[in-house]
Amino acid sequence: MMKRLNVAWIIALLVATVALPVLAAQGGPGGVHFGAYKLSAGDSVSGDLVVLGPVMLEEDSQLNGDLAVFGGAAIEEGASVDGDVVVFGALDIAGTVDGNVFTAGAI
Repeated sequence: MMKRLNVAWIIALLVATVALPVLAAQGGPGGVHFGAYKLSAGDSVSGDLVVLGPVMLEEDSQLNGDLAVFGGAAIEEGASVDGDVVVFGALDIAGTVDGNVFTAGAI
């Protein structure tokens, strides 16, 4: 019985830990996203963005803030990021990044 209670507490703590970035995210269209994220052609987003999944910034889209991705990312030609880009996965850059770029995968 105590073993099950301890496992339940550990699971509850893990879920709470995963939810902390969501609680800390500022308002606005940036923030934390779970799953695939696509910024459509011609769209613009202001604010830092954290994505747990693949990201695609289509042609002529603009992100005004930092981008952190846990998965692959593609920045198409004409797309721009005005901030730093950190990707834990493959990164394909055809657009522009006005900041530092770090990847823990192939470029």
